[in-house]
Amino acid sequence: MKYNRYICLLSLALLAASCETEITIDLDDKDPILVINSSIESDGGVHRIYVGESQDADYHEIEADRVSVSVNGASVAVTPIKDEYSYYSSEGITTRYRTSYGFEAAFKAGDVVRIEVDKAGAPSAVAECTVPKVPVIASVDTSRTWKAVDDEYERLSADYDFEISPLLRDIKGEDSYYRMSLDVRYDIRAYREDGSYDDMESVSRGLTYDISREPILNGGRSSSSEDDISLSDLFSVDNIFCLFTDEQFRDGEYKLRLSVPSYMFLSLPYFRFEDDYVNFDYKASAIVKVYSLSFLRYYYLRALENMDTWGTETSFLIEPTTLPSNVEGGMGFAAVDAVATFEIKDVQKGSFTLVYTDDELTGE
Repeated sequence: MKYNRYICLLSLALLAASCETEITIDLDDKDPILVINSSIESDGGVHRIYVGESQDADYHEIEADRVSVSVNGASVAVTPIKDEYSYYSSEGITTRYRTSYGFEAAFKAGDVVRIEVDKAGAPSAVAECTVPKVPVIASVDTSRTWKAVDDEYERLSADYDFEISPLLRDIKGEDSYYRMSLDVRYDIRAYREDGSYDDMESVSRGLTYDISREPILNGGRSSSSEDDISLSDLFSVDNIFCLFTDEQFRDGEYKLRLSVPSYMFLSLPYFRFEDDYVNFDYKASAIVKVYSLSFLRYYYLRALENMDTWGTETSFLIEPTTLPSNVEGGMGFAAVDAVATFEIKDVQKGSFTLVYTDDELTGE
C-alpha cells in the first residue's frame, strides 16, 4: 500500500509533538578534548591523520605537539603536511591552510595500528585499530544500456548508462562488513601548436552511480517518486557510503549491479592549463573499490549517515544516533579499511579543444 507523503508526515509530526519532553542541557565550561580522525586505505600511499580540539561544543583543527604512529609496536615516521586551499568569499579569494600528519606503511590482515597525540592543555589521546581481511573481487562484468534522451529543445538523441557488475567473493568464516566506491581516472595528453605535448593524470573520487536496482545497497526502497512514497521509504536513510553486509550471501558470492550515466566520465577535472596548449586527448577509466570494515567502523559510518539526515523533513523519523569512537582519552575515529581494487580501462575516450579570446589570454 502506498501513502500520500505529506498526510503521512503530518500525522507522524503530530504524534511526535505530543510526546515532547523538555530537557535541560548543562553547557558549563569543559576542558578541551583532542579529536583524532583518520580514514586509511590498506593499499599504500601516504596515509593522513587529522587532529582537532573540541571544547564547549566548538571544534577546530589544530597542530599537535606530538603525533606518533606504530604498526604492531614498531614506530613509523610521521611528517606534518600543510595543504593550501582557496575559496571565494565576500572579500574575494581567501586562502587557508590545513595541517595533517602523513605516514607511509603497508598493511596486512591482523596488523594493529596505534596513533598517539599530545597537545599542551589537553589530555593525551590514543586510537587503536586492527586491519581486517582484504575482500576479493572475483571479476567485473560491464555493458552499455542505450537510451533515448531529449535536450532543452526536445530533440531526441542516443545516450547510454555504463553498467558495472562486480562479483564479490565473501570472506569466509566470519560476519563481514563492506562498503564500495567508484573512482574515475583521467589520462590527458595536452598538445601545443608545434606538436609537442605533456601527459597528465587526475583521479576524481566518489563517482555518482545508480543503486536503485541493487537491493543490497538501496535498503529495499520501493519508490523514488516525490509525490507517492511508501511508509518504509520514510524510515530509510540514504546509503551515502554504499555500506552492506554479507547477510544475504555469507561464505558465498554476490554480483552487485551498478549503473553510471555516461556524462560522469565526461566531467573532466579542472586543470590550470598553460596558454600554449591547443588540443587535448583524454581517456577515462573506472576504478571499482570494495572495502572490508570492522564492525565498529561499519557502525560508525551508519551513524554518520543517520546524522546526515538530521534537519530534513523526515529527520524526526530517524532513530536516535550515538556516534561511536575508538579514541581513548579523546574523541573521533581512526580505521584502516582493507581494499580490493579493479580497474576498467578506457571506458570513455575523446578529444577537445580550448578556444581563448585575446581578452581571456591577457586577463583584460
